[in-house]
Amino acid sequence: MNKAETHKAMPYLEKFCQGIGLDIGCGAATITPLAIGIDPRGDIADYSMTWQEFLAEYPYDRYDYIYSSALLEDYSDCNEVLQQWIGFIRKGGLLILFLPVESIYKAQCKRTGQVYNVCHRQDWTGPDDFWAKLSVDIKSKLEVVETSGDVIIGGYMFYVVLRVS
Repeated sequence: MNKAETHKAMPYLEKFCQGIGLDIGCGAATITPLAIGIDPRGDIADYSMTWQEFLAEYPYDRYDYIYSSALLEDYSDCNEVLQQWIGFIRKGGLLILFLPVESIYKAQCKRTGQVYNVCHRQDWTGPDDFWAKLSVDIKSKLEVVETSGDVIIGGYMFYVVLRVS
């Protein structure tokens, strides 16, 4: 995610990023200055490695939150990724996701000449669609705290904040 997108998420999501937390796929900017940035290509990442490598080195049930932006949609099986992330968040902690509405993102790329990310494997239309596509097992481990609802942020993004139960 580029720095401009991170700044678009901050007014909505920074308030949830309290305590010890990870910004997975931080790119050029973390959601807060105190977030631990993880990104194998990140300019400012605290750890220049994949999230899988990072999480393999640290114990489960440790973090107050995991924040990720513009990354989850790159995975075919989001439930598998979320299962792993949830395991690293303490009970009561938060999973904070900033995700694209794929059709709007694709149209914006075409309209503006922005390079389209061909790695995308998900096609969510918003928070409700994202939640509906999660497995029953994942839903049983989470509760919805807040979403962006029908509001599109930064031209094509939405957010969900989920509490680990």
